[in-house]
Amino acid sequence: MKHARKYAKMFLNTVEDPERALQELAVLNEIKVQSAEFSSVLLSPVFTRQERDKAFGAVCGQAGISEQTQKFVRFLVDEGAVSGLAEVLEKAMALYRERKNKVKATVLSPVDIDAAAVERIRTALARITGKEVEIDTEQDPALIGGLLVKVGSRMFDASIKGQLRLLKEELIKG
Repeated sequence: MKHARKYAKMFLNTVEDPERALQELAVLNEIKVQSAEFSSVLLSPVFTRQERDKAFGAVCGQAGISEQTQKFVRFLVDEGAVSGLAEVLEKAMALYRERKNKVKATVLSPVDIDAAAVERIRTALARITGKEVEIDTEQDPALIGGLLVKVGSRMFDASIKGQLRLLKEELIKG
């Protein structure tokens, strides 16, 4: 979406509680993804504005969505940009983390990582980046052992799979 960053900035600048508003926007995006009917109501020109507002208001009421977040999503609908809600949400979350001096990291490992290990990784990444680190963990059995850590555009590969790949490249070079 061409204007996702602009809409994300607009959203963050108009809400009183950005953290709560981002959670609400994520809830609406998830409902939009999970419900073809809800998505259709938001995207289809077949529905009148009154029908759209009634259905949207009912969903927001049940989900506990604030008036500010509702206004923003209605604005996206009016602009014909609601199809890019996921991208706007992604940009808004990135901008929010940037403003709060936070960074998001994804840690891939072949097995579940316990809380103590996650905390050690968080501390190490905080030292490296100089920012508070939010960590998502994922399992990838193909790594065999070790970890693969992605922080923004940087990647730290301490996996056995990565080490074997490097060894193979060295052997091929001779």
